[in-house]
Amino acid sequence: MKKTAEEKAWLAELFDVGDPLAYWTQSSLEAAERLEIDSGLVRDTVPILQNALGKDWIESELKKKFQDMWVSLRDRHPLIHCFLIPGETYIIEPVELAFYLRELAKTPGIEKVIPNLKSAQNYESALLQLAFCYRVKIAGAQEIVLEPEAANDRVGDLAFSLNGQKYLAECYIPSFRDMDTSFEYSGHTVKEINDIAKGLGLRICLCIRMKRELKPGEHKIATAIGKRLLALLEKETMVKESCELADIAIFKVEDDSTVRAVAQAIGVSFGVSEEPDHFGRSLKIKGTKENIEKIRKRLPVEKEPGSYFALWRPNRRTDPWEDETARVGELVERFDKKLPQTKDGQGSKRILIAEVAEAITIAEGDRSNPKVTKVLKAVQNRLVTKHEGIAALFLVSRVWTDKLRYRYTSYAMQGRKEDSLPDDFQHKLALVDYHLSFLDAGTV
Repeated sequence: MKKTAEEKAWLAELFDVGDPLAYWTQSSLEAAERLEIDSGLVRDTVPILQNALGKDWIESELKKKFQDMWVSLRDRHPLIHCFLIPGETYIIEPVELAFYLRELAKTPGIEKVIPNLKSAQNYESALLQLAFCYRVKIAGAQEIVLEPEAANDRVGDLAFSLNGQKYLAECYIPSFRDMDTSFEYSGHTVKEINDIAKGLGLRICLCIRMKRELKPGEHKIATAIGKRLLALLEKETMVKESCELADIAIFKVEDDSTVRAVAQAIGVSFGVSEEPDHFGRSLKIKGTKENIEKIRKRLPVEKEPGSYFALWRPNRRTDPWEDETARVGELVERFDKKLPQTKDGQGSKRILIAEVAEAITIAEGDRSNPKVTKVLKAVQNRLVTKHEGIAALFLVSRVWTDKLRYRYTSYAMQGRKEDSLPDDFQHKLALVDYHLSFLDAGTV
């Protein structure tokens, strides 16, 4: 949707902070005591990142023109986000990255990681690589090398040794494409209908129950129905229409507290007993100077109430473990493709570190979920213990904690007994995330 002149003006003011790096540093120092992070490391963060990534590269990324607040943020490099609006998470991440770069500065191969850190697509996996490298260093590993050579002209992420045994590790964040594109395409319909409703002075809830996956351009059919229903809504409180693609209903919002219940009842009338797969609301931030300061500090801001939407997908597999066999197949297929990068032909034991949803579930204490348990056991049987030389498969997740820190929670699948990692080493790895806080004031 196009921005008005007023919206463009306050967006420009929002990001007009002079020198973004100086502003980030000052904001971070002001928050250092509350976040209990070392102020010296905060002061060193920008110089460390400039030295590692290049001052010119950072400045060129920061100078990219804003055309739309959210689109521009989404398209920017993840690290650059942090310097634009320094809130809690956006303070901690650059400090954490600078800490790794400082502590690993003399590690052979560190210079080979820099191009991946500068790549928006590879940044997160490179951050995982440095995080794991630091953890194995603290846990007592020797002969650490980043970007080591692997067999058949491949390259691994990390090599190290323990008591004379060599290990070769690969860090990996697999992507799982959602084959159901109905949400992606119907999002265009939601935006357009909400925009029209706003122009008419209406607050609505748009309910869409997709009957099948949409193809490119087919959202226009749903949009046309929505426009037709909006015209009828002036004299009605709720209107419905169906076509071969979807069932669509729109109702006027009179009481925000009942919107979800009404949407659910509409879903039942469509023949869907479950709650919507996607339920949300458009909220416009008031462009006041007070709100601008709050946004910069990632504080709650005053918002104008907007319209709602409820969407039911045609393919209702929202739980990745609903089809356990399919999930096991997804994981094994992707892990299997990465395992060659953990093989060097020189007797090194092999480690794969993968960031996946299962680790989030485990982090939330849901180890007893029978579906997750079956998936983990199947992956271990079909992949980990089946292949020779695999020391461990670590399923990890980067989570934000109530201690205002990122933590890598992990679940280790051990390889064969003769290949598995020493117990004391794994215990020390866990200590880094669960008992040590290496960014705390006085510890760095």
